[in-house]
Amino acid sequence: MRQRFKSLSKKSQVILMVALMLSLTIVAYAAISSLLTKSVTTNLTKGDVMEMDLSQPVVTGTVTPGDSIAVSPSITNTGTKDCLAFVKIDMPTYGSGSPAYSLTINDGWIKVSESSGVITFGYNDVLQSDESTGTLCDSLTMVEMSASEFKGLADVNVEVTGYLADTAEYGTDINSAWNKIAGGE
Repeated sequence: MRQRFKSLSKKSQVILMVALMLSLTIVAYAAISSLLTKSVTTNLTKGDVMEMDLSQPVVTGTVTPGDSIAVSPSITNTGTKDCLAFVKIDMPTYGSGSPAYSLTINDGWIKVSESSGVITFGYNDVLQSDESTGTLCDSLTMVEMSASEFKGLADVNVEVTGYLADTAEYGTDINSAWNKIAGGE
Protein backbone atom coordinates (compact mmCIF):
# COMPACT_ATOMS: atom_id res chain seq x y z
CA MET A 1 0.00 0.00 0.00
CA ARG A 2 2.88 2.27 0.77
CA GLN A 3 4.31 1.67 -2.68
CA ARG A 4 1.04 2.49 -4.30
CA PHE A 5 0.78 5.76 -2.32
CA LYS A 6 4.32 6.75 -3.28
CA SER A 7 3.55 6.12 -6.92
CA LEU A 8 0.83 8.77 -6.87
CA SER A 9 1.58 12.34 -7.85
CA LYS A 10 2.19 14.87 -5.07
CA LYS A 11 -1.14 16.50 -5.81
CA SER A 12 -2.94 13.17 -5.54
CA GLN A 13 -1.11 12.40 -2.30
CA VAL A 14 -2.18 15.74 -0.79
CA ILE A 15 -5.81 15.22 -1.90
CA LEU A 16 -5.80 11.71 -0.45
CA MET A 17 -4.33 12.96 2.87
CA VAL A 18 -6.91 15.77 3.13
CA ALA A 19 -9.72 13.30 2.35
CA LEU A 20 -8.39 10.93 5.01
CA MET A 21 -8.25 13.76 7.60
CA LEU A 22 -11.79 14.85 6.76
CA SER A 23 -13.01 11.26 7.07
CA LEU A 24 -11.38 10.91 10.48
CA THR A 25 -12.91 14.22 11.59
CA ILE A 26 -16.38 13.10 10.48
CA VAL A 27 -16.00 9.76 12.25
CA ALA A 28 -14.80 11.48 15.44
CA TYR A 29 -17.72 13.94 15.32
CA ALA A 30 -20.19 11.11 14.79
CA ALA A 31 -18.71 9.21 17.75
CA ILE A 32 -18.97 12.26 20.02
CA SER A 33 -22.47 13.10 18.79
CA SER A 34 -23.69 9.66 19.61
CA LEU A 35 -22.74 10.06 23.28
CA LEU A 36 -25.64 10.01 25.68
CA THR A 37 -25.74 13.04 27.93
CA LYS A 38 -28.06 14.18 30.68
CA SER A 39 -27.99 17.27 32.85
CA VAL A 40 -29.90 18.07 35.99
CA THR A 41 -30.56 21.60 37.23
CA THR A 42 -31.05 22.32 40.90
CA ASN A 43 -34.31 23.84 42.09
CA LEU A 44 -33.03 26.55 44.44
CA THR A 45 -34.42 29.93 45.41
CA LYS A 46 -32.58 32.83 46.98
CA GLY A 47 -32.54 32.84 50.77
CA ASP A 48 -32.83 35.94 52.92
CA VAL A 49 -29.84 37.82 54.25
CA MET A 50 -29.34 40.43 56.93
CA GLU A 51 -27.10 43.36 56.15
CA MET A 52 -27.07 47.00 57.14
CA ASP A 53 -25.40 50.32 56.62
CA LEU A 54 -24.74 52.44 59.71
CA SER A 55 -24.49 56.07 58.68
CA GLN A 56 -22.52 58.22 61.09
CA PRO A 57 -20.17 61.04 60.12
CA VAL A 58 -16.58 60.77 61.31
CA VAL A 59 -16.06 63.27 64.12
CA THR A 60 -12.63 64.76 64.81
CA GLY A 61 -11.31 67.74 66.71
CA THR A 62 -11.57 68.78 70.32
CA VAL A 63 -14.46 68.96 72.75
CA THR A 64 -15.00 70.75 76.05
CA PRO A 65 -18.02 70.93 78.38
CA GLY A 66 -20.98 72.54 76.62
CA ASP A 67 -19.73 71.65 73.09
CA SER A 68 -21.90 69.69 70.69
CA ILE A 69 -20.51 67.01 68.39
CA ALA A 70 -22.02 65.69 65.15
CA VAL A 71 -23.32 62.32 66.26
CA SER A 72 -26.46 61.55 64.26
CA PRO A 73 -26.56 57.85 63.40
CA SER A 74 -29.11 56.16 61.19
CA ILE A 75 -29.44 52.62 59.88
CA THR A 76 -30.43 51.32 56.44
CA ASN A 77 -31.56 47.72 56.05
CA THR A 78 -29.58 46.66 52.96
CA GLY A 79 -30.52 43.00 53.37
CA THR A 80 -33.70 41.15 52.39
CA LYS A 81 -35.22 40.33 55.80
CA ASP A 82 -37.59 42.51 57.80
CA CYS A 83 -35.62 43.74 60.81
CA LEU A 84 -35.68 45.85 63.93
CA ALA A 85 -32.94 48.46 64.25
CA PHE A 86 -30.99 49.41 67.36
CA VAL A 87 -28.21 51.93 68.03
CA LYS A 88 -25.96 51.69 71.07
CA ILE A 89 -24.04 54.77 72.19
CA ASP A 90 -21.13 54.09 74.51
CA MET A 91 -19.82 57.28 76.08
CA PRO A 92 -17.48 58.20 78.91
CA THR A 93 -18.86 58.84 82.37
CA TYR A 94 -17.81 61.26 85.08
CA GLY A 95 -18.51 61.80 88.75
CA SER A 96 -20.60 58.95 90.08
CA GLY A 97 -21.13 57.34 86.67
CA SER A 98 -23.12 60.06 84.93
CA PRO A 99 -22.90 60.12 81.12
CA ALA A 100 -20.53 62.82 79.86
CA TYR A 101 -22.87 63.65 76.96
CA SER A 102 -26.55 64.42 76.67
CA LEU A 103 -28.79 64.03 73.66
CA THR A 104 -32.34 64.57 72.54
CA ILE A 105 -33.65 61.62 70.57
CA ASN A 106 -35.66 62.18 67.41
CA ASP A 107 -39.10 60.81 66.61
CA GLY A 108 -39.31 57.10 65.96
CA TRP A 109 -36.69 56.11 68.55
CA ILE A 110 -37.07 54.93 72.16
CA LYS A 111 -34.53 54.14 74.86
CA VAL A 112 -34.47 50.37 75.48
CA SER A 113 -31.61 50.16 77.99
CA GLU A 114 -29.11 52.30 79.88
CA SER A 115 -26.24 51.54 82.21
CA SER A 116 -22.99 53.27 83.07
CA GLY A 117 -22.66 55.46 79.96
CA VAL A 118 -24.03 52.86 77.55
CA ILE A 119 -27.45 53.74 76.17
CA THR A 120 -29.26 51.62 73.59
CA PHE A 121 -32.11 52.93 71.49
CA GLY A 122 -34.57 51.01 69.32
CA TYR A 123 -36.39 52.23 66.24
CA ASN A 124 -40.16 51.83 66.59
CA ASP A 125 -40.88 50.66 63.03
CA VAL A 126 -39.91 47.43 61.32
CA LEU A 127 -37.37 48.09 58.57
CA GLN A 128 -38.07 46.29 55.35
CA SER A 129 -35.40 45.84 52.68
CA ASP A 130 -33.85 49.17 51.61
CA GLU A 131 -35.70 51.17 54.28
CA SER A 132 -33.87 53.51 56.66
CA THR A 133 -34.43 54.85 60.12
CA GLY A 134 -34.47 58.53 60.75
CA THR A 135 -31.42 59.86 62.57
CA LEU A 136 -31.32 58.93 66.25
CA CYS A 137 -30.37 62.47 67.31
CA ASP A 138 -28.98 65.62 65.78
CA SER A 139 -25.91 65.82 68.03
CA LEU A 140 -24.44 64.94 71.40
CA THR A 141 -23.58 67.73 73.83
CA MET A 142 -20.91 67.37 76.46
CA VAL A 143 -22.58 68.17 79.76
CA GLU A 144 -21.40 71.03 81.94
CA MET A 145 -18.96 69.77 84.53
CA SER A 146 -16.22 71.19 86.69
CA ALA A 147 -12.65 71.48 85.44
CA SER A 148 -11.57 68.74 87.84
CA GLU A 149 -14.32 66.42 86.56
CA PHE A 150 -13.31 67.21 82.98
CA LYS A 151 -9.64 66.52 83.76
CA GLY A 152 -10.71 63.22 85.33
CA LEU A 153 -12.18 61.93 82.07
CA ALA A 154 -9.89 59.22 80.71
CA ASP A 155 -11.41 59.62 77.24
CA VAL A 156 -13.92 61.89 75.52
CA ASN A 157 -14.69 59.63 72.55
CA VAL A 158 -18.07 58.11 71.81
CA GLU A 159 -18.60 54.73 70.14
CA VAL A 160 -21.73 54.21 68.03
CA THR A 161 -22.79 50.65 67.21
CA GLY A 162 -25.73 49.61 65.03
CA TYR A 163 -27.69 46.36 65.26
CA LEU A 164 -30.35 44.63 63.20
CA ALA A 165 -32.59 41.93 64.63
CA ASP A 166 -34.54 39.53 62.42
CA THR A 167 -38.26 39.99 63.15
CA ALA A 168 -38.86 36.31 62.33
CA GLU A 169 -36.67 35.42 65.31
CA TYR A 170 -37.18 38.35 67.70
CA GLY A 171 -40.69 39.55 66.86
CA THR A 172 -41.76 43.12 66.17
CA ASP A 173 -41.95 44.55 69.70
CA ILE A 174 -38.79 46.62 70.13
CA ASN A 175 -38.53 46.25 73.93
CA SER A 176 -39.15 42.49 73.93
CA ALA A 177 -36.65 42.02 71.12
CA TRP A 178 -33.96 44.00 72.95
CA ASN A 179 -34.59 42.10 76.18
CA LYS A 180 -34.05 38.82 74.29
CA ILE A 181 -30.86 40.18 72.69
CA ALA A 182 -29.52 41.59 75.96
CA GLY A 183 -30.37 38.30 77.67
CA GLY A 184 -28.29 36.39 75.13
CA GLU A 185 -31.19 34.71 73.35
